[in-house]
Amino acid sequence: MLAVAVGSIACATPDSRTEDERKADQAVAKQVQVALANERYVDVAHINVAADRGVVRLSGLVATEFDLHQVLRTSAQVPGVRNVVDDLEIMDFGRRR
Repeated sequence: MLAVAVGSIACATPDSRTEDERKADQAVAKQVQVALANERYVDVAHINVAADRGVVRLSGLVATEFDLHQVLRTSAQVPGVRNVVDDLEIMDFGRRR
């Protein structure tokens, strides 16, 4: 089961995006979530997806370096994604690296 969180990137200042920008970011984040869910060889259950003006931030855990690169590549290919920020951590046999 895929449990990817979708949201907006939090910042210290109030959200200055318009309602249309927020909706567009939610749609982009959802499209990234769907693209990641379709990655059949990568466990994406522990990845959070957030978007702000087309900049997608990925956070959470991946199992291997291969998974990390695949997740970044897949996310970058989604229409509407301008940039991908990598805040992912690689797990190494149950230990964070």
